[in-house]
Amino acid sequence: MKSLISSVLFLLVAFTANAETFEISGAVQRIELETSLITIDGKRYQLPNRVPESLVPTGGPVIYQLRPGSVIAASGSYATPFPKLDSVAILRQPSPEEQIQIQSEMDNE
Repeated sequence: MKSLISSVLFLLVAFTANAETFEISGAVQRIELETSLITIDGKRYQLPNRVPESLVPTGGPVIYQLRPGSVIAASGSYATPFPKLDSVAILRQPSPEEQIQIQSEMDNE
C-alpha cells in the first residue's frame, strides 16, 4: 500500500513539474474583469488578479492596468478551460487617440 501511495505521489509531482508553459506577446483586445479573462490576438487567457505587472511589481494587479490596445509580453501554463498567465509585462499603453479609435472599432463589431 505504501508503494502504491508513493507511486501516485511521484506521478502527481512529476506531472505538476512538467506542466507545459508558453510565452506570448501581442495587443490586448478585450479585458473581462468579472471573469479574470483577457483576449490577445483572438485567444482568451485567464489572468488572476493576484498577478502583478512584471516591470512594476508594486503597482497592483496587472489586469487593472490593462486597456484595449495595451501591448504585452507574457508567460504562463496551459490550463483548462483557458491558458493561465503567470507573468505579464506591459510594453506599451495606447495613446488617448488610439484608445478612442480602438473603442470605436470595438463598438462597431
